Amino acid sequence: MSSKSDSLLELGDLTASELKSLDRARTAVFLTVSPIEEHGPHLPLATDIIESEGLARALAERLAVERPGWKFLFHPPIPVGADVFKYPGSLSVRPRILKALVKDVGRSLIASGFRTLFLSNHHGGPRHNFALDAAARSLSRRGARAVSLGSRLMIDFYFRNGFRDFYRRLGDDSETVEKLALDCHAGSMETSEMMALRPELVRGGWESLPPVLVPFHKIRIDSSLTAGAGLGYFGMPAVSSRARGEAFLRHVVERLLPDALKTLDGEPLDDRLPFKIRLGLWAVRLSLAFQG
Repeated sequence: MSSKSDSLLELGDLTASELKSLDRARTAVFLTVSPIEEHGPHLPLATDIIESEGLARALAERLAVERPGWKFLFHPPIPVGADVFKYPGSLSVRPRILKALVKDVGRSLIASGFRTLFLSNHHGGPRHNFALDAAARSLSRRGARAVSLGSRLMIDFYFRNGFRDFYRRLGDDSETVEKLALDCHAGSMETSEMMALRPELVRGGWESLPPVLVPFHKIRIDSSLTAGAGLGYFGMPAVSSRARGEAFLRHVVERLLPDALKTLDGEPLDDRLPFKIRLGLWAVRLSLAFQG
């Protein structure tokens, strides 16, 4: 029986012959799509990419245990994204370009015989997630089972109080929970994740960064330049630890695991959203369209 590590493969490391030998019916492809973007004075520009890959690999390792015999193939990360914060170091593409790119890559994978695709993303840009959702739906209409993992998490965290529930389970008091619920970019969550995934890339000084707490509906693409001291973060980086990051990774894997297993087994996912959430998402999309 193959080990868990034998089940995780790097697409770029394989030869064409090795790729051809894979059982397409039992191979899932992970495609990371996240941008180069500023993440405050303490986290690297590739933070979203590193987190997307870390989450994808953690999920794949769990899936390898739950579904022995499956292979999980990692496409090299695509470092592009829409709706990045305007700041030196942030690189943006238009949502329609992002959607077209992901669709084209997905179609090539389908043409090579792969039918199970997971789009991994850790960037919160609304139109970025809309584009990945649309690309996944398009690929699914071509006979694949394509799922945008990050989009499912964003709905949970920002519309279903997932952040509050997570922090309560960590034992944070009510006041801290309410503050951390506004933590969304290079704050406690992402700083903690990077401590768990790539601690050597977390710069010193995060411990002394003051909270920057802005309600989500007031955050604009250029708010990174104006909120707080204009250092490009939102949340509470000082409330960070490796233990928090590891706990969050476990939490996310547990949240995504049922949907991922259904995808592997060919079962339909429940994608129906309450009207209030759908209305909120359309309002966000319209607002960003006017921001440019």
